Amino acid sequence: LGLTAIFLALATEAVAENRVSVPTDPRASYWIMSKSKIGNGNIQVVSRRSGPSGTSYARREINCARMTFRYTGEGDTQAELNQPYNKGQMAPLTEGSISTYIALAACSSR
Repeated sequence: LGLTAIFLALATEAVAENRVSVPTDPRASYWIMSKSKIGNGNIQVVSRRSGPSGTSYARREINCARMTFRYTGEGDTQAELNQPYNKGQMAPLTEGSISTYIALAACSSR
């Protein structure tokens, strides 16, 4: 499926309970914990993953119009998200990636 088809398929589910379907990681569950608009017009999204290896958190900056993103934090606890993190450059979302599913859900519920 193309990104547009995936976007439409996830739009309804993403709003309900902030749970995000990630078919490429079927043994884990994902949730959007928070979402906010930041100064440059992008959104910041904090997500939680729970799976066989435990629970982890990730914070991403997402440009919904360009479908680009970058990690701005990650860790096994929410406190670890506030540790210094090398943000790097914005990069295109890759079809089928976890970041793509998180971005599509976050951007659909703007």
